[in-house]
Amino acid sequence: MVPAQSVAENHTTPLNLEMKPPWKNMRELVKAFEQSREKAGEAAWLQELGRYGWHSLQEMRNAIDNRTPHAKEKAVECYRHLKAIGCEEVA
Repeated sequence: MVPAQSVAENHTTPLNLEMKPPWKNMRELVKAFEQSREKAGEAAWLQELGRYGWHSLQEMRNAIDNRTPHAKEKAVECYRHLKAIGCEEVA
């Protein structure tokens, strides 16, 4: 099994365009990312957003709202990496 930190750091894999977001609307997206920030920690959370070119949750929301290519897929991947980091931090 691959450690969660390694999974999160391995951003060289291509985006999985088939991943479905675990949220249904922006409100749920914000809630999910706020919870991931609590579990992963502020520094790891900001670092992970930075991997995708975002410096804040608002920048991510703007990218999705503006229909920036692959923004939703990047958000899902970012969230899954943060979730893996958060699980490792708790363990």
